[in-house]
Amino acid sequence: MEGSAMKSRLSNRIRLMLVFVLFLALPGVLHADIVYLEKGGKVEGKIIKKDSDGVVKIKTIYGVVEIQEDNIERIEKCESVFDLYERKLKETPKDDSEARFRLAEWCREKKLKTEAKKHLKEVIALSPDHEKARTELGYEKTDKGWQKKASVKKKKTASTTAKKEKSKSRKLARKKKKKKKSSKPAKPVVKTIRAGCNVYLLWCTKTKEAAVIDAGGGASEVFQLIEQNKLKLTKIIITHGHGDHVAALSSISGRAKNAEVLAHEKAPVRGATRKVKEGDTIKVGTLTLKVLHTPGHTPGSMCLYIKSGKILFSGDTLFKNGLGRTRSASDRQMIIKMIKEKLFVLPDDVVVYPGHNESTTIGAEKKHAR
Repeated sequence: MEGSAMKSRLSNRIRLMLVFVLFLALPGVLHADIVYLEKGGKVEGKIIKKDSDGVVKIKTIYGVVEIQEDNIERIEKCESVFDLYERKLKETPKDDSEARFRLAEWCREKKLKTEAKKHLKEVIALSPDHEKARTELGYEKTDKGWQKKASVKKKKTASTTAKKEKSKSRKLARKKKKKKKSSKPAKPVVKTIRAGCNVYLLWCTKTKEAAVIDAGGGASEVFQLIEQNKLKLTKIIITHGHGDHVAALSSISGRAKNAEVLAHEKAPVRGATRKVKEGDTIKVGTLTLKVLHTPGHTPGSMCLYIKSGKILFSGDTLFKNGLGRTRSASDRQMIIKMIKEKLFVLPDDVVVYPGHNESTTIGAEKKHAR
């Protein structure tokens, strides 16, 4: 118990010393009730209450301080800053904004922050454009009138954020546009070598990947073009299995050992490494060739359509001013049916590269068929 009492007394002493130091550090405090402490030092303020248990409560500009009466040597009664404030408040007209502002300034000088803020608000209520009062209350004049600085800052931040987001969106849009543009297939390049049949070298300008369409001959010319244009032959595609379309297959595939050899599943092509069917797609770089099964000339005849480049490799199904040779009336009916249903439904400006003779267009052949 004795130890606890000692701790309590020590704690009170520390608090009193702290209060004393604070008041010594405070400049310009008007004399008030001065409470002299037994251990030295004093506290200035206004005595507002003395409890029955011996606790004296003193109102200071820092708040209410409680001191045990046993620790007080004497009290000198003086006019406190609060007494002065009450007197000034009574003397200040309520409807005079400048007088109220002067009172607010006096309160601010005497560290009466709550009272100062209260009177500044009264000033702007009387005179909304009172610049000094507005400024001290943290307002800033904008083109939209007086606004709290925090609000203005928030709006500026929001505006900056919006601008950043807009800039970010633009960059993202440009990036997407660039990506979309870069994802578009390159324009296909087609070179024709006339050897037994039309041998076509097709390549993607973006990736330099190439494909041979039909391998009737011209192997040396094919590889000369490949070397000149620094291409990589990845596909050899046979439109049907007749000898004039595969005569140089072994020669070409022998030099391009990693190239796939593709033919329709119903075409008897020796050396084919991949069989395709109606609707399958074949990739050559960024180019996509769609398989159109067009039986009639042979059961395994097929055409290859590049939608992005508006190109059709028609093999021996469709020629300029005519169609492929057939062996029977039923085969002829079949090839006509395939041309009408699968080829003539393509856009008129699609360029047709046939297995023999010159190139043409779908539009031109539709007119000729009439």
